[in-house]
Amino acid sequence: MAYLKDSFFELGMTYVSHPRCLVESDNNGTVVFEFGLDPDKQCLFTTELYKSAHDPALNTIEGGFTFDQFCTLENLQDKLRVTISFPRIGRYKLELDGKEVTKYQPAWPIYRPK
Repeated sequence: MAYLKDSFFELGMTYVSHPRCLVESDNNGTVVFEFGLDPDKQCLFTTELYKSAHDPALNTIEGGFTFDQFCTLENLQDKLRVTISFPRIGRYKLELDGKEVTKYQPAWPIYRPK
Protein backbone atom coordinates (compact mmCIF):
# COMPACT_ATOMS: atom_id res chain seq x y z
CA MET A 1 0.00 0.00 0.00
CA ALA A 2 1.23 3.51 -0.81
CA TYR A 3 1.96 5.75 2.15
CA LEU A 4 -0.73 8.44 2.56
CA LYS A 5 0.11 11.21 5.01
CA ASP A 6 -2.43 13.10 7.14
CA SER A 7 -2.35 16.06 4.77
CA PHE A 8 -3.76 13.81 2.01
CA PHE A 9 -7.00 13.63 3.99
CA GLU A 10 -6.81 17.22 5.29
CA LEU A 11 -6.83 18.44 1.66
CA GLY A 12 -9.99 16.41 1.02
CA MET A 13 -8.34 13.99 -1.40
CA THR A 14 -10.42 10.86 -1.85
CA TYR A 15 -8.90 8.13 -3.98
CA VAL A 16 -5.73 6.99 -5.60
CA SER A 17 -5.68 5.25 -8.97
CA HIS A 18 -2.61 3.24 -7.93
CA PRO A 19 -2.92 2.30 -4.25
CA ARG A 20 -0.04 -0.18 -4.43
CA CYS A 21 3.57 0.71 -3.76
CA LEU A 22 4.95 -0.72 -6.98
CA VAL A 23 3.52 0.49 -10.26
CA GLU A 24 4.60 -0.59 -13.73
CA SER A 25 4.52 1.72 -16.73
CA ASP A 26 2.84 0.95 -20.02
CA ASN A 27 4.93 -0.05 -23.07
CA ASN A 28 5.70 3.62 -23.76
CA GLY A 29 7.21 4.17 -20.29
CA THR A 30 4.22 6.20 -19.07
CA VAL A 31 2.25 6.02 -15.82
CA VAL A 32 -0.80 8.14 -15.04
CA PHE A 33 -1.82 8.64 -11.40
CA GLU A 34 -5.22 10.12 -10.55
CA PHE A 35 -6.26 11.51 -7.19
CA GLY A 36 -9.72 12.72 -6.21
CA LEU A 37 -9.91 16.35 -5.06
CA ASP A 38 -12.36 18.33 -2.99
CA PRO A 39 -13.77 20.83 -5.53
CA ASP A 40 -14.38 23.35 -2.71
CA LYS A 41 -10.67 23.64 -1.88
CA GLN A 42 -8.02 25.37 -3.95
CA CYS A 43 -4.75 23.50 -3.67
CA LEU A 44 -1.27 23.69 -5.15
CA PHE A 45 0.74 20.56 -5.86
CA THR A 46 4.31 19.70 -6.77
CA THR A 47 6.01 16.42 -7.52
CA GLU A 48 9.42 15.02 -6.84
CA LEU A 49 10.59 12.06 -8.89
CA TYR A 50 13.88 10.50 -7.92
CA LYS A 51 15.84 7.26 -7.83
CA SER A 52 17.72 7.64 -4.55
CA ALA A 53 17.27 9.75 -1.44
CA HIS A 54 20.84 8.93 -0.43
CA ASP A 55 22.86 9.46 -3.62
CA PRO A 56 22.02 12.72 -5.45
CA ALA A 57 24.17 11.67 -8.44
CA LEU A 58 21.56 9.03 -9.31
CA ASN A 59 18.86 11.70 -9.63
CA THR A 60 20.16 13.43 -12.76
CA ILE A 61 20.69 12.36 -16.35
CA GLU A 62 22.90 13.70 -19.16
CA GLY A 63 22.96 17.47 -19.23
CA GLY A 64 22.09 17.79 -15.53
CA PHE A 65 18.34 17.24 -16.01
CA THR A 66 16.38 16.05 -13.00
CA PHE A 67 13.65 13.43 -13.23
CA ASP A 68 11.04 16.00 -12.10
CA GLN A 69 11.07 17.32 -15.66
CA PHE A 70 9.37 14.13 -16.81
CA CYS A 71 6.26 14.72 -14.62
CA THR A 72 3.23 16.78 -15.57
CA LEU A 73 0.42 17.85 -13.25
CA GLU A 74 -3.14 18.60 -14.34
CA ASN A 75 -5.57 20.04 -11.80
CA LEU A 76 -8.99 19.14 -13.23
CA GLN A 77 -11.27 20.62 -10.51
CA ASP A 78 -12.39 17.31 -8.99
CA LYS A 79 -9.27 15.33 -9.80
CA LEU A 80 -5.51 15.69 -9.98
CA ARG A 81 -3.72 13.84 -12.76
CA VAL A 82 0.03 13.19 -12.55
CA THR A 83 1.56 11.81 -15.75
CA ILE A 84 5.10 10.49 -15.72
CA SER A 85 7.01 9.67 -18.91
CA PHE A 86 10.06 7.83 -17.65
CA PRO A 87 13.26 8.70 -19.53
CA ARG A 88 14.73 5.22 -19.07
CA ILE A 89 14.05 1.85 -17.50
CA GLY A 90 14.53 1.71 -13.74
CA ARG A 91 12.96 2.06 -10.33
CA TYR A 92 11.80 5.52 -9.35
CA LYS A 93 10.16 7.10 -6.32
CA LEU A 94 7.37 9.63 -6.63
CA GLU A 95 6.51 12.12 -3.92
CA LEU A 96 3.50 14.40 -4.27
CA ASP A 97 3.42 17.53 -2.12
CA GLY A 98 0.39 19.77 -1.71
CA LYS A 99 -1.07 22.63 0.24
CA GLU A 100 -4.29 24.59 0.35
CA VAL A 101 -3.91 27.99 -1.33
CA THR A 102 -5.55 29.87 1.52
CA LYS A 103 -3.09 28.55 4.10
CA TYR A 104 0.39 29.95 4.56
CA GLN A 105 2.35 26.79 5.15
CA PRO A 106 4.93 24.76 3.26
CA ALA A 107 3.73 21.99 0.99
CA TRP A 108 3.65 18.71 2.89
CA PRO A 109 4.22 15.24 1.42
CA ILE A 110 0.86 13.54 0.88
CA TYR A 111 1.51 10.49 -1.32
CA ARG A 112 4.64 8.39 -1.40
CA PRO A 113 4.88 4.84 -2.76
CA LYS A 114 7.64 3.10 -0.85
